[in-house]
Amino acid sequence: MAGLPTLTALAQAAPGTAVTDVAAHTFERLRDQAALQHVRRTTGALDWHAIEADAGCGFEALPPPSAGDVVFDIEGDPFWEPARGLHFLFGLLPADGADWRYRAMWAHDREQERRMFEDFVDLVHGRLAARSRHAHLPLRRLREDRDHGADGRLRDA
Repeated sequence: MAGLPTLTALAQAAPGTAVTDVAAHTFERLRDQAALQHVRRTTGALDWHAIEADAGCGFEALPPPSAGDVVFDIEGDPFWEPARGLHFLFGLLPADGADWRYRAMWAHDREQERRMFEDFVDLVHGRLAARSRHAHLPLRRLREDRDHGADGRLRDA
């Protein structure tokens, strides 16, 4: 951003700073995120705060919790070779009663990526079957995809 060449400069910018071609609300969110990252870099503290959201948006738009819920995050590298990107990390946060336990699934090559996907599908299928058919996992076709070779279809998408 013009005039704010570093994370530190952005983090320390005054609220309401006008930046050409950046909407005010976008700037404020970027400045806020930079400030959180700056605190982490300079103090080591992992600071956070809830952000304001419009009513009915964000987490408020989610259905009520269910015993089988899983929070899922996927990370990938679009420039990994050969030929295409690699989905190298699945971050899972499954509900286990009132507890949530983070689980990381890693892949370093295509074979590990395939196995990670298969393991994830098995985990989802098992949770749907054993815990709650009402679990919030909008992935009910995953078992079919896993069993019928979704790999090519997913890669061509």
